[in-house]
Amino acid sequence: MKLFGAVLAAGLACASAHAADKNDDFQIVGAGALTCQKYLDAGKQDRLYAETWWAGYATAANRLTDDTWSVIGKKSIDDVNDMIQKECGAHPDDLIAIAVHNVLEDLYKTRTTVSPNK
Repeated sequence: MKLFGAVLAAGLACASAHAADKNDDFQIVGAGALTCQKYLDAGKQDRLYAETWWAGYATAANRLTDDTWSVIGKKSIDDVNDMIQKECGAHPDDLIAIAVHNVLEDLYKTRTTVSPNK
């Protein structure tokens, strides 16, 4: 099964279904609508805006994905930022939302499924 349920904030697809309008379109809100190139060219403050956006996206994935406590697993925030920067470097014309989705989907296989506090 793919990473996300059908109702994530950015509306990206899961294996069996996806949320979108009848034309297969959906709205991406906030920093996710910026291109990867803008993210790569951004200063520290603007990068923080995008990094906060992906953290919220990951939190939604954690909440909406079955059998998931943390979609980033044992990776640190810095590790995920590096992965997103690499993904953006390879696909500078993609939106940040697509790059983040691709990174989190890749991390899905190493997600943590239970809280380490239990």
